[in-house]
Amino acid sequence: LLKSLDNINILLYLGAFLILVSVGIFVSFSYGQLTGIAKTVLIAFISLGFYGSGLLLYTKTKKIKPAGLTFTTIGLVSFPFVGLALYNFVLNGTNGNYVWFGMSIVSFLLYLVSVIVLRKTFITYLMAFTSLSIFESSISLFKVPIYYYTWGMAFASMCFLLVGRLKIFREN
Repeated sequence: LLKSLDNINILLYLGAFLILVSVGIFVSFSYGQLTGIAKTVLIAFISLGFYGSGLLLYTKTKKIKPAGLTFTTIGLVSFPFVGLALYNFVLNGTNGNYVWFGMSIVSFLLYLVSVIVLRKTFITYLMAFTSLSIFESSISLFKVPIYYYTWGMAFASMCFLLVGRLKIFREN
């Protein structure tokens, strides 16, 4: 494990951590001065920045591929917070089911691109939560009884098992 971590990767991991901490400090200290749209745009910019720079580092460099993978994963995992910020700060707690569904679709597309480009198994595991979120949020768009959510989870798991069998999603 330590042989695979050279100095440049350690510095990039530390830099990613420090960026996340600095963003948290910035938002917490200027929370009252930022508008809801500014907060949402800031979170989206940071999330998509990590995602895009991670994909770029992973595909264009050889030596710092692990850092690119880390940045991409940070962007993927933090992207649902954009939907949460949109729901809380911009829409003031209304239309939550539409925001949930829209962010689930966008998150799924980001994960799909990541799986195709990176070909890492752990991303498909994370993608399972997004797939489940798509099914559950699509059910929330309709006023149906709560047991429909259970059927949605069962259907989502069967679909994900079928998609997982495709060769394009397997690690090299």
